[in-house]
Amino acid sequence: MRDWKSIPKQKLLVENGEVGDCYRCCIAAVMGIPAEEVPHFVRDYGGCHADTQRWLAAMGWLLIEVPVGPVYVSSWYGDNLTYPTIVSGPTVRSRDKKRTHVVVMLGNEMVYDPHPSGAGLLADCRHYVLAPRPDRYAPGMQEELERIAETIRDKEDKQPQYRDLVAAIEKTKKSVDAS
Repeated sequence: MRDWKSIPKQKLLVENGEVGDCYRCCIAAVMGIPAEEVPHFVRDYGGCHADTQRWLAAMGWLLIEVPVGPVYVSSWYGDNLTYPTIVSGPTVRSRDKKRTHVVVMLGNEMVYDPHPSGAGLLADCRHYVLAPRPDRYAPGMQEELERIAETIRDKEDKQPQYRDLVAAIEKTKKSVDAS
């Protein structure tokens, strides 16, 4: 089990007049690498999702946006959520609706806030699952992702909103395979 409290906090802060690097810190935390090894997508690429996906694909990962609303990440993973999600939303430091922050969560528990304050989010707006690409699964990951996929398929038949989740996963896979 990862010791989330020991992961370093972000060094670039908006309140210091810098472009904050919470996004790359959360990506690095989930990947288990130092933040300095992840590009600063917001500052250097304008937060471009396509650039993030290309870099992650080259590293053997893909980023899947999980629809938010009636479907919550923990509801489709079940009670034994072991896979972290990157969640974005406003914080007490947000001056406008466009400025958001990201944290890492396991289910409904925030396990890593890269900001030194540790204040977390006021609301969650977007959820992302950062998962190993199917061709680069770690031992045991194949079974875990198959379990998740089966859970999604079961719920998709019973609850129409899960179709959005399946469509988002398929769209992400296609965009990564095309790059």
